[in-house]
Order: sequence, then structure tokens, then C-alpha cells
Amino acid sequence: MKSEPINGHIVRRRRQMLGDQGTLRAFARRTGLSGPSVRSIETTNRIPGETPLHQLTRIADVLGVPVTDLLPRHDGDASPHPENPYEPGTSDTLAADVSRLGRLLLQDTRLLRKVTIATVFQWDRARLRAAQDALTAQLQPAGITIHELNGGIALRPIDSSGDEDADRVASHRIASDGMDLRQAEILHGIMTGRLHSTRLQEDKLMPLAGLMNLGIVCHELNGGSNSHRLTPDAAYAFDA
Repeated sequence: MKSEPINGHIVRRRRQMLGDQGTLRAFARRTGLSGPSVRSIETTNRIPGETPLHQLTRIADVLGVPVTDLLPRHDGDASPHPENPYEPGTSDTLAADVSRLGRLLLQDTRLLRKVTIATVFQWDRARLRAAQDALTAQLQPAGITIHELNGGIALRPIDSSGDEDADRVASHRIASDGMDLRQAEILHGIMTGRLHSTRLQEDKLMPLAGLMNLGIVCHELNGGSNSHRLTPDAAYAFDA
């Protein structure tokens, strides 16, 4: 059976807004689909051939959107300006557009493709550019900018001047929280020579990184193999 087109990005976005009822398993159960079918719809923008078209109605009902929102635009419905198929912005919509774009970039720190944002928001390219420029102007006094790379955008600091402050805050937080049991076990293993870096379990990596951030433990190459030891200051403090 031939597969049919569907706006998979809308399905994914609306499903994620359902919270606990929007997990892949819960959504599949509520729509009568299988988990792999839901994943296929969201990633390929096609309804699998074995999925009957009447499932569109069920999917739309669960998502709380009209069925037409799930259907791709046809040539006959397209704008006379195909490069700008969606709604243009105005001076009246700019403030709301800036807020909407800012919330999206704040919630998802990955590079997001501008074409995807425009499609999901149903904005034309000029509207997205206007919102991006206005948001950039508002963020720059706070040392933040919109980084753009290969057609994607994301919020980033203007420079690295805040890295040192972030490191100090992280170190202060770790110091204030004190050493947890896993860190104490790792420290004991290093001091007794029983910790083998090549056989570190995954759950010990983060506590070990915390000890390194505190300046208690350092990493070195010993005879071609990785190892960890006390820093000179820590060794002096422990009289080790």
C-alpha cells in the first residue's frame, strides 16, 4: 500500500506538549498505532502503508488539532509567492513574534534550522528574519546573541568572558554540597591505588569530574595508560 504524506513535525511537537500522555507508548496506545509507526510518521513525514487513512482523524483528535493541520500543503493551496508560503509579519505582530522565538530558543539550546522554525510557526522568511534581528538587539546588552550556522540558529554568549564565572559558581556549588559517598569511594580508591581508570564504571565519571573540578584529583598519562592521582595540593593536605 502506498504511504501518504503527513506533517510529522506537527505530530511530534503536539505530542510532546501532551506531557505524560504524550510519551511514545502512551500516544501509540491512544491512537491505535504501533510505536514504530508513530516514530516513522514523525521522522519521515509519511503515514506507513499499513496505516489506514482514517487514523488521521484519531491522531488529530488526540493531538487536539484539525485534520487539515496534519495534511501538507498542495500546489493548488500554495501562495503565489512560493518562496514565502506562510504569513508575513507586521509591526503589530513583531513583539509577540520576538517573544515566541525567544522562548523557543531558550527551551531548545541546539541549533534549530530556520526553515523548520518558519514551517512550524507558519511564518514567511522575512517575518522570521525581523523577529531574529529584533531579538538579537534585545539580547546583546545582556551579553547574549543568536548564533547562526549552516541555516540553524541558537542562543549563545557573545564571548567567553562568562566562562570563568561559570566555573567559579560550579566549584562553589560542589564545595557547598560537600563530598558525596561516591566521590569518597573514588578518592579512597585513588589514594590506595585501587582505582583503575581503564575500568571506570559510567556512574563514577561524573563524581570523578567533580573531584577534578575541586582541584583534588588530576588526570595523567602513566606509561601510555590513563590514570588519576591526587593533585600536589591535595596530597600535601592529606599528607599522602
